[in-house]
Amino acid sequence: RLLFLNAELESVHPGPDGGKPALSAALLEQLGAKLEWLALYSERAPDRPDAVVLGQAGMDGPVLSASQLDDLRGGRTVVTTRMMTGRPAQIFLVHPLQGSPGRFLVAQVKHALLWGDSEQNTLTASMQLTVLDEYDHPIFSTLPDSLILAPEARWAIDHPRDFNLNI
Repeated sequence: RLLFLNAELESVHPGPDGGKPALSAALLEQLGAKLEWLALYSERAPDRPDAVVLGQAGMDGPVLSASQLDDLRGGRTVVTTRMMTGRPAQIFLVHPLQGSPGRFLVAQVKHALLWGDSEQNTLTASMQLTVLDEYDHPIFSTLPDSLILAPEARWAIDHPRDFNLNI
């Protein structure tokens, strides 16, 4: 599903002034069903969006490491997560903007895209599921936060490491 989403983002190009991409109504509708929001960021100010393409303004994007920025410069897409106590993990797909070096699209992926009803409804009430990234950092769990964020597991939150997938 992330590969298909990445392919859709490849069809997004900078606007005529090199700024906010202009998307067709059909593409906006498709992306709106899959994304919480989509924004245009630049290397100069990776902590705030240059333009909001879809969704609401004021969203918090991911904190990108130097190696992630290198991957983006190399034309590779980065998938990263952020865990927050008491809330589901935020999953971000960061895609270099074609034809606009140093600029990238950041999309917060809706959980329903990855964990659709068919997957969620196959869990019985007695079944517990936790999905971990490569660093054993939970990105989805049916367990209460008090169990997945137990003191012995706090190292994952106190020493956060991003889960990255290069596409």
